Amino acid sequence: MPRRLHSLRKPGRGMTLIEMLVSCAIVGLAAAGISGLVLLNNVSTHRLFNKVDNLNQARQVVERIGKDLRMARNVGDVYGVNIQLHDDPVTYGTEGTNSFPLAAPGGNNPHYSGGQTPPAGWPTAPWPGRPYVLSPRTLIVQIPVFDANGFPTKVPATTGNPPVSVDQDNVDTLVYQIIDDPDHPGEFLLQVAGFPGNPTNLKIRSNPPQTILSGIVGPKDPATGEPKVFQYLDRYDESGTPQDTFIGPKIANVTGVVMNLEIRRNDEGVSSASVVGLKSEMYMRNNRLRD
Repeated sequence: MPRRLHSLRKPGRGMTLIEMLVSCAIVGLAAAGISGLVLLNNVSTHRLFNKVDNLNQARQVVERIGKDLRMARNVGDVYGVNIQLHDDPVTYGTEGTNSFPLAAPGGNNPHYSGGQTPPAGWPTAPWPGRPYVLSPRTLIVQIPVFDANGFPTKVPATTGNPPVSVDQDNVDTLVYQIIDDPDHPGEFLLQVAGFPGNPTNLKIRSNPPQTILSGIVGPKDPATGEPKVFQYLDRYDESGTPQDTFIGPKIANVTGVVMNLEIRRNDEGVSSASVVGLKSEMYMRNNRLRD
């Protein structure tokens, strides 16, 4: 009878504790590396989304204001202020002003200088008090009111309060204002309020003003720390140096507006906040003021 051969194979040996710990450490390091790459990819993606949102919103606002300026009769208030002509104490005329609305008798706006209130009321705080003055924080644009046939309308002589001395262009007034954002310290809002002529079909209300851009963080004037968004171009200044405002008859020289924006967005998280800068120069095609 043949003998049975017994196996001499050693029983299987399991993983030791040290080997298990080393394996877990390697897997943990690999997982941490992969997680870090995923996190960095998410941050980059969110930052890109914020940048795209910034550019899209800024572009829409610039296009909107640019359209208003291309249609504009002037910046400031075309009805202006009383001035003495040729050193004659009897003869007076008017010139444009950088303020809206100046109260009578100094101001000649037939719609608002006599204490009139716009249909929706005047803007309240945090808007500044009246008159609104052309500045790096305030842009005043007046656009002709057109009739049903597309022709500009007039304010007839002897009408309005105070009454105009001769026929005047009938205009709607838009005031763009940079204000502090009450919910985000250090940031600003761009709002617009509309003050209609008569008659008018202006859709923008004066109160409450409409917020058209948020997240503005600059640029800021290094001397004052105030936002410096709007500047103005003098058609007779060959250097092309933008000015912060214009006073008196020089308001008629304004032919364009420079708009500078720095916008921050963190809609996808603070860690992925993005800041973009944008500069645009916009010119009026219909400026009829003369100095």
